[in-house]
Amino acid sequence: MQQSEQAKKRTEEPNCEQLGRKEALKKLRASGKKLARAALPLSLIGITANKTFAQFEDLEIGRALNFILQIEFMQEAFYVQATGTNGLFDSVNQKIFTEIRQQHQARVVLVKNLIGSLDIDPAPQMSFNFTSGGEFNPFGSFDGFLNMAQIIEDTAAGVYKKQAAIIFQHDASAEMKRIILRLHSTESRHAYFIRFRRAERGLDDIKGWINQANLGTLSAAFENIYRDEGTTTQEEVDIPSVTDASTQAIQEAWDEPISRGTAGAILQLFTRPL
Repeated sequence: MQQSEQAKKRTEEPNCEQLGRKEALKKLRASGKKLARAALPLSLIGITANKTFAQFEDLEIGRALNFILQIEFMQEAFYVQATGTNGLFDSVNQKIFTEIRQQHQARVVLVKNLIGSLDIDPAPQMSFNFTSGGEFNPFGSFDGFLNMAQIIEDTAAGVYKKQAAIIFQHDASAEMKRIILRLHSTESRHAYFIRFRRAERGLDDIKGWINQANLGTLSAAFENIYRDEGTTTQEEVDIPSVTDASTQAIQEAWDEPISRGTAGAILQLFTRPL
């Protein structure tokens, strides 16, 4: 009887070999699950990193576009106020600058759409006071208007050059690059036209392009805009060392980019409380 109970007990107890196999399989399955869980984040890390990098690229492009938008806001406001000032223009110039105003209004919409395509909010519209608290009088005469227009257009052309370079560095789409280059080209033509008109009226001895690092008769408040125009180095290349062109020709061959800091100081002059 005692032997029978012992035999029964042995049959109820798990076999050590079976227990070992079961435990091993159980541990193997558990380990497999852990490995699978560990492997999943590794694959996702690559996706997340790519997504994060793409988001960073878009943010940098968005910052550049939003700064361009602020400059376009400034130009739009300037020409809206100018074309709305009675007696500032004769009929011919009224037509010319109304067209320029309309171009800037269309450009504001276009740049906003570019920013929106990145799922980024455009910068808010600003209020501008181009007298800067009475320091300037850009709408009191046609010559005064042209003086301020040169500052605004030269600033805008330099900003476009700087921000376009940033946009190109951060993997913007081919279509966005094309649009920005076309906007930059138009901006440069606006600047040329204004400078030509000022030279035509004898307001300064200037060319259609920036050819000197000084302000001429313009206010010293804007001297930083032309600060780098005397440079003879491009893309870290000392140009006089690779060409026989004159120093003046080298300086005139390139427009210099204008940083956010320099352009931001100009914006601050015109966004003081009305």
